[in-house]
Amino acid sequence: MEKDEKVREISSVSPDTLIPVEEKKVKFKISYENLFRNINQTVEEAVSSLQQNFRAGVDSIYNAVVAKGSTPASKSLSDVVAGIENIETSTGNASEGDVLAPKTFSNSSGANKTGTMPNRGAVSQSLNGSTTSYTIPEGYHNGSGKVSITTQEKTATPSTSTQNVTPDSGKVLTKVTVNAISTQTKDAYATTSAQDITPDSGKYLSKVAIGAISNSNLAAGNIKKGTTVTVSNGDSDVYSVAGTYSTPSSGQSPVVAGAMLRGYSGFVNGGNEVKGDISSKSAATYNTSNSDQSIASGQYLSGVQTIKAVTTSNISAGNIRKGVNVKVGDANNAGRIANVTGTWYGNKKAISACAYEFTGDSSSKSAEASFTMPESGIVYYGGCSGGWYYGDSDSYATCAIYKNGTLMDDRNIANGSQQFRGTMFDKTMSVSAGDVIKVVASCNKGNRGDFIMSCMQAVCIY
Repeated sequence: MEKDEKVREISSVSPDTLIPVEEKKVKFKISYENLFRNINQTVEEAVSSLQQNFRAGVDSIYNAVVAKGSTPASKSLSDVVAGIENIETSTGNASEGDVLAPKTFSNSSGANKTGTMPNRGAVSQSLNGSTTSYTIPEGYHNGSGKVSITTQEKTATPSTSTQNVTPDSGKVLTKVTVNAISTQTKDAYATTSAQDITPDSGKYLSKVAIGAISNSNLAAGNIKKGTTVTVSNGDSDVYSVAGTYSTPSSGQSPVVAGAMLRGYSGFVNGGNEVKGDISSKSAATYNTSNSDQSIASGQYLSGVQTIKAVTTSNISAGNIRKGVNVKVGDANNAGRIANVTGTWYGNKKAISACAYEFTGDSSSKSAEASFTMPESGIVYYGGCSGGWYYGDSDSYATCAIYKNGTLMDDRNIANGSQQFRGTMFDKTMSVSAGDVIKVVASCNKGNRGDFIMSCMQAVCIY
């Protein structure tokens, strides 16, 4: 009987069922002893069951602790508790945002947590002049993403106007090359007017050299007393000198070194001594030459200066080659004493042709000669034809001169009409370089003539 049932059995006893007191005492005692015996038995059974259940629980915990990698020294409760304390529990400080979604993890606050970090993969972005920055999104990146730019180089030429050198759309300038401008220097000199010094087209000035203002002879002794000479650059005075020179009295000239011979002196301007500086030149004779000769200025000619005369003997046209002009005098034609153009031909060439026939020889005779003019010139020529006792119709004599194949002059006899024809004497004609001069003579006495002849001669002068 179970303990609860025994309790209920005792509690269900009613007063009416009780026996008399004495009997009751005996019966109660017996019942009490039975009750106690039953209760004791029930408790022992419960304790034994509890012990068995406890041992089974400890064994189960022991096995679980071993499964976690911690083996207790024994299965006693204290050793099992020590084994539990040796089990490694979850550690770490990672949070959900630190772990890639949907991966799970554990940390010191718990196990089997799920990450929330987004997986961005490969994120790329191109920057340029408009998009100058890029905000990298939160999350995991696989390392293949990149931020890039497209580069570009440009050149520019300097000018007088402002230039904006910008990249093309979607690009970034990495270099701008500005072409050099040629430099130049210029010189300027002070004048009485303002000057603008500007560079030539396409150049810029690297230097402007302004010539200094000279103060040569700008001294008080050279400036009239009471007069102040001022040289200004427009902003300030460069030189300012008050004169101390006293003007000579009317009709007088100031004494200066260049107005007196050496060895002489004078006084001027309040007693200042001035020594003469003019040198003396004694008499001298100069022979003419083909070079200019000068007598230096600033000298006193104390002696006669004689310049020898130029002679012009044999300077005549006939002694000078034709076409050549001979001048005697200075190079500027001033005081020229001779100006002659030559008429003489320096070279001569004589050519001649002669033909003749005597009795007993009935064959015709002929001759010719020629010359090519190397230069232009003149040709002197002459010729004659004649015979003795001739009269055949086939008799003749001729002499002629040709220029470049063209007949220029001739003297001919034929058919016994004349015995002599010789009027071609002291004849001339002008010729040019390259002209061919030819003289020709020919004759035939026929059957009845005794003698016939012709001659032609020319002298080519060039």
